[in-house]
Amino acid sequence: MNQQQTQTDFDSREIFRPIVPVYDLMNRVLSGGMDTIWRRTAASYTTGHRILDLACGTGDLAIEIARQKCSSEVLGADILPEMIQKAAGKTKGDIANRVNYLVSNGEKVPFGDETFDSVTIAFGIRNFNDRKRGLEEIYRVLRPGGRAVILEFSMPKNKIVNSAYLFYFTKVLPAVGKRFSGNSRSYSYLPESVLKWPSPEDFSEEIKDIGFSRVSNVSLTLGIAWLHVAQK
Repeated sequence: MNQQQTQTDFDSREIFRPIVPVYDLMNRVLSGGMDTIWRRTAASYTTGHRILDLACGTGDLAIEIARQKCSSEVLGADILPEMIQKAAGKTKGDIANRVNYLVSNGEKVPFGDETFDSVTIAFGIRNFNDRKRGLEEIYRVLRPGGRAVILEFSMPKNKIVNSAYLFYFTKVLPAVGKRFSGNSRSYSYLPESVLKWPSPEDFSEEIKDIGFSRVSNVSLTLGIAWLHVAQK
């Protein structure tokens, strides 16, 4: 895999910072609530005691992992301090004792080699400047036998579903996003980035190129989202 093919040249903070106040609401509205089911599924694939959730946003996946894995310690990391602040504010009760957060770039994870049993990232690796570097960091901080769980959007393969979804994604979603958030760029970026994203099969090859084994792909909601699970 040519590294040039995996690089972007924008600052994701400028895309997501303006929509932090409405981030959770818009996730629910624009996905019809399916994003909570996708994260629940992703959380079920994690394993081990120490789990890192990269590009954690407002903490939905980190919190869900802690709910499902009652003996696990979860660390959520995101490049945006505003996201981390919101995540910490909604992490309550017993879960708050097992979930911590820090501001961190997913392409330069501030932990030593072989630190975590699982590393997750939901709808975040698509926004990395250097996807290859991000995958290498996930591999580095995983213990041998550890598991990477990556949740990401894709375009459905069924032609009818693809056509309907493409219309929603490129016409309806940006308009609704602008109406509720007042920000047009953030919600036009989403379909633009997904349309450039590799197929599930091609992304699996990228994961294998890093050194992962036992890479599997799980289609969610007619292929709108995919779960990529790999072992170190």
